[in-house]
Amino acid sequence: MGGLISSYYLKFIESKKVRKFVTLCSPFYGTKWARYFFGDRLGVVEMRPKSYFLIKLNRKKLKRVIQRDFYSQKDFIVPGRSGNSNDAISREINFWCHPLAIFWSPVVKRITDFILK
Repeated sequence: MGGLISSYYLKFIESKKVRKFVTLCSPFYGTKWARYFFGDRLGVVEMRPKSYFLIKLNRKKLKRVIQRDFYSQKDFIVPGRSGNSNDAISREINFWCHPLAIFWSPVVKRITDFILK
C-alpha cells in the first residue's frame, strides 16, 4: 500500500521536491485479497478493484516526476498488471512471493540502477 500512499501524496499534495519515484508490486488497480483480510478497514476497502480511491488516483497524472513501477504477473497478492500505473515505465519482474520481492537481488539491482542514473 506504500506505493498508493506515495502516489497519492505526489499527485494531490506535493511533488516539487521529488525527481524519481519507484513502486514495487503496488496494487494500482486493486487486489482481490482486500475483500478477505481486514475487509472492513477503510485503507483495505480502498485497495479493492474499482474502488473510488483507486479510480481517482489513476485518473490524475503525475507531473515532473519520473516513475518506475515493478510488477509481476505471478504475484499472488497484486496479480498481473495491477502493479502497473499509467504514469510509469513499467518493468515486469519474475517473482511470485509479494512480501519478499524487496529482498530479491535482481529487483534491488534494478531499483538501485534507476535511482542512481
